[in-house]
Amino acid sequence: MSGEILKRSTIYYLVRGVIMDQFVKELRQALKKHFYQEEVDDICAYYEEMIYERKAQGEKIDDILSDYRVKDIIRDMLPEVVLKRTTTSKNIVKSNSLLVGLLISTPLLLPLGIAYIVSISVFFAMIVTGASLIFSGVVVIFTFIVQALLAWGSTSTVFLTLGIGFITAAVLMLVGNIMIYVFKKLMMTLILATSRLAKKIGGKKHESI
Repeated sequence: MSGEILKRSTIYYLVRGVIMDQFVKELRQALKKHFYQEEVDDICAYYEEMIYERKAQGEKIDDILSDYRVKDIIRDMLPEVVLKRTTTSKNIVKSNSLLVGLLISTPLLLPLGIAYIVSISVFFAMIVTGASLIFSGVVVIFTFIVQALLAWGSTSTVFLTLGIGFITAAVLMLVGNIMIYVFKKLMMTLILATSRLAKKIGGKKHESI
């Protein structure tokens, strides 16, 4: 009789272990579509720890996992993950797309999402303008060099033409770089501020991962 009980108990825990492993596997696969590998590992470790703590307190694994939907986990963790990212062009683009998806898919955050999209679009347009100025500066340099080479005037005229060209190009490129730097910083500041607000309004409160 005791052997049968032990067998059933073993099967029970094996099944529960499989259920847990399947949940973590599905969570990891879903997270990889939105986050970097290191972020995925941190989030999975965080939820595994919470689940094991609840199991240790006597809760059933089925009841525990019913509280953790993968879509909800992604939505709840997104603002916090974005807040921890470093300010790089790659992170700005990825964080922006994630944040837009969160804001427009959450009714409570939709007004914030509209304001965010308008603001981020303006900042992006200014960054594009800055890049255009830099490109224009490069074009100006080559244009004035060609004009100087084709000019039949005196040496002073050639140097004057080149001087005007380089000064014009330098101004354009300087302004362009300043615009890109400033609006890139503003864009990241907006992303971080919106992430904090989204977390405060619609995110669940949990310990930092």
